[in-house]
Order: sequence, then C-alpha cells, then structure tokens
Amino acid sequence: MGYISIYISTALYAAEGVSFPHFFPSLTLISFVRSAIVGTMANSLCASTLQYLQKKNLMILSQEMDGVNGLSAYIFRNTVEQSLAAGHTVEEARIAATSTLYGLTNMQAMLVSWKEIFRGITLFGILVLLGLWFTPYIKPTVRQFPKIKNIWKYVWGKAYAGR
Repeated sequence: MGYISIYISTALYAAEGVSFPHFFPSLTLISFVRSAIVGTMANSLCASTLQYLQKKNLMILSQEMDGVNGLSAYIFRNTVEQSLAAGHTVEEARIAATSTLYGLTNMQAMLVSWKEIFRGITLFGILVLLGLWFTPYIKPTVRQFPKIKNIWKYVWGKAYAGR
C-alpha cells in the first residue's frame, strides 16, 4: 500500500509541474529513481542498522542470563532434562541448553531491533507527511520573482541617476 501511494503521489506531482511533451520521459526517470536507487539505499540502510542494533540488543539482553535469573534457569534446566530423557550425554545436554538460550536471546534481540527500526521509519514518515501537509500554507519570506513595477523602477532609476 505504501509503494502504491508513493507511485501515485510522484506521478501527480510530475503531472502538475511538467509539460506534456516531457511528461513520459520524466515519469520514466522518476520510476527508475524510486524503484532502483531509493529501494537499494533503503534496504542497505535497514540492513546495516539491523546488524548494529542486533549486536547491541544481544549484548544488553544477555547481561542478566545466569543461574540466578528464574526464566533462564528454568529454560536451561528444562532443556537439559529433555535432552537427557532423549538419551544424550550430560555434556551434549548442556550444549543443547546453551544453544537454546542463545537462540531465544538472539530471536528476542532481533525482534527488539526491528521494533526500533520500525519506530524510526514511522517517525520519519510522520515528519515527512506533516511537512508535506503544511508546505502549501507556508508563506514565502522572499519573493522568487520581483514585480514588474519594481523592475521598471530599478531600470528607470538607473537610467536617470546617471544624468
């Protein structure tokens, strides 16, 4: 749904500002930029941010995993008991329990990281939408083009100032 709204809004923007002979080349250029370049940049940004946040969150979440923590001790003990019941040795059962704890912590770190990325993207989107919403109502402080009477005053003032 997001891509559809972006496609429609950029096409309407191009329709307003571009004359008809140049409309289709500009539409092709806009679609290339938004599909190829922006998608690749967004994917790269999300992947590198996820990698950084996942390492950070894994470090934070695993700080309190020890035998004193009730949840981690329960998971460790339960996994060891299940592995011993399945016929594994004590060493294999402990390795399986440690791997289970690591996997659960890694999954939780990934979920927290995606939550932080989604929060940042949502906040950025809301700010962009608010900016687009209030842009037509902002009064420009400097006029882009001078009025004709000011141009004439400037031209005739220069002409008469030299005499």
